Amino acid sequence: ASSSNGLYAGGYFWKAGDKAANSIAEWQDSSWSALSSGMYLFDGHGVSAIVSSGDVVYAGGTFTKAGGVAVLNVAEWDGMEWIPMNKGLNNTINAMVLYNGQLYAAGNFDSAGTEQVNHIAEWDGTDWVSVGGGTDGNVNTLCVYNDELYAGGSFTKAGSQPARGIAKDRK
Repeated sequence: ASSSNGLYAGGYFWKAGDKAANSIAEWQDSSWSALSSGMYLFDGHGVSAIVSSGDVVYAGGTFTKAGGVAVLNVAEWDGMEWIPMNKGLNNTINAMVLYNGQLYAAGNFDSAGTEQVNHIAEWDGTDWVSVGGGTDGNVNTLCVYNDELYAGGSFTKAGSQPARGIAKDRK
């Protein structure tokens, strides 16, 4: 992901160039830098999705800490520190995208705290909320095309509608 500040890379790594960086790093002015102490990895995974909006960077994947702060698979970087996004999402985030000014996350998760979200969720600035009832299987990718949100993955239903691995939001 890129922003006005730089280019961001995520994955499963401990170094970016010659700098220590746990699973997320920023490329700016021909060098890498860490975003605080990065992510505390869970079970050999790391950051699998990054989205930026202005000076804010959102990271998702499989991790339990961001910069030493307890999070659950998703966190917000404000340029200085990592901020939890409410209770997070209970399993791996595979993809994130901005759509109509809102952040969407998709993956192997089915809940955000006590909210049932079924593999796709929207961040309303305070909480993660369900998107149309979600899907009955994992969502692996999200994209925006012609001002519509598309999700792809291993599901057969989106909300109550049949969907063979691809669906679009009806907003």
